[in-house]
Amino acid sequence: MHSKSLQRTIALFVSGNAKNYKKKRMDKLNLTKKQFAVGKAEYSTGIVLKNDGSFYFEGDNQTDAFELFDSFEEAKNFVIEKVDKNPTIECYITNSNNQTVFVYDKNGERKIN
Repeated sequence: MHSKSLQRTIALFVSGNAKNYKKKRMDKLNLTKKQFAVGKAEYSTGIVLKNDGSFYFEGDNQTDAFELFDSFEEAKNFVIEKVDKNPTIECYITNSNNQTVFVYDKNGERKIN
């Protein structure tokens, strides 16, 4: 997520293969007010990853690309642990208003404009 605009969850969908991708918005997640969604992407490319670590392809089930948490703290702890174990990914937390509220990569927390 190297974009300056991280106010909304914007993701890269892979169309065919990793060399030929298109930017598209993901559909809004249906979260309760207290829920947070964690998404993951490859740090070097920004390509969205499914929960199993494989690329998220256009047409895949969107729920396969997010893990849900009942609190921001739970989500944040999960993100930091994931990136610390695998510094080739970046993670972002989205709230129930579909706003990106936290981004973390191998360099630490990234400021959201």
